[in-house]
Amino acid sequence: MLPQRPRLYLVALVTVACLLPALAPNALATPPTPPASSATTATPPMTNISYHASSDGFPLSYEEVLPAHFLTNHSYPLLVYLHGAGKVSNWTRGGSPNGLAGFLTNSTLSGLTLEELLANASAFGYIVIAPAPRSAEGFYTNSTCGGPEEQDTVDAIVHEERLHHIHSVYLMGDSMGSLGALALAGHRPGLIQGIALTGTITDAFEEFAYRPSKTSSLLSLTCGTPPSTKNLTAERIFAYLSVGRLAPKNFSGIRIWASAGALDRDSPNNVSIWPFEMVNFTLLNSSCLVASLYGEPANCTDPFALLHAANATAFGYRFLYEAHGTHLIAQLDPWDMFEYFGSKVKGGCFVSTFPPTIVKTCP
Repeated sequence: MLPQRPRLYLVALVTVACLLPALAPNALATPPTPPASSATTATPPMTNISYHASSDGFPLSYEEVLPAHFLTNHSYPLLVYLHGAGKVSNWTRGGSPNGLAGFLTNSTLSGLTLEELLANASAFGYIVIAPAPRSAEGFYTNSTCGGPEEQDTVDAIVHEERLHHIHSVYLMGDSMGSLGALALAGHRPGLIQGIALTGTITDAFEEFAYRPSKTSSLLSLTCGTPPSTKNLTAERIFAYLSVGRLAPKNFSGIRIWASAGALDRDSPNNVSIWPFEMVNFTLLNSSCLVASLYGEPANCTDPFALLHAANATAFGYRFLYEAHGTHLIAQLDPWDMFEYFGSKVKGGCFVSTFPPTIVKTCP
């Protein structure tokens, strides 16, 4: 059993706050145990950065948060936060609401978790950016009607690299952002060093086949046309977003941290459908079930869990299963995520309570 992890968390109506001490940039130090206090956690200042898409010149932006005691001549790791889906598929000049600044203005569990993410990022010496995609339903991927959103995200990373010294890039994707993070990392080898996933969706075909009433936003990528053997353009977009299951070998050398909740009814794979470690994370134990109606290619490749067993160094992951977890970014444990990215905690499969307090090894 691993020791209890210090966290900033909402318990009932009491906020436990931790004002993190000043750390040298890039220091991978463990934040101290939060004191019992009702003080509000200080949110690091954010700056809105404007840039233009390299594909078509479309005006976009992202929020930037620099770590404490930032030094312009120092090199930092970059964490890119990809938010969940909104309800608008129209393109928005400057980018749709980025899901970071808005949540930080309220006291919901999601807002407090994002405050915790920024506080821990500052303590661990990470720069954080949150791209505002041109469409709130674009899944951060290049598509027929959603636009070149994967390239937009890469453009944001490149723009930040022009502003500051960046030595490594990590993605943190929530819900829609989890599909986008997997697709970007899985199709651009060498660009991303690690990804973290919450509200985890790993397979666009399964998402559409098993929860069509919840996943109509996927059709915003294909101009409203479902994927099928007669619509190869839509099929290719769905396959591209399903790289986690269809081509797990693409993730060699990328550290993966993920959480999944058994009560997540907004993702297709829950305990009523899949066995234990496939709950919301078919990347680990890929199945041969095929949604043939939608043109999904058959896939029986070695799943990531077997690749990990054969070569844990090349295929590293840390998976937290939460029996009471739902479709919330509040399942994110930023302290644990940064510890794993920094090789301070081991990989593998673990069981956690919700909210996370103590991690136990999977049976």
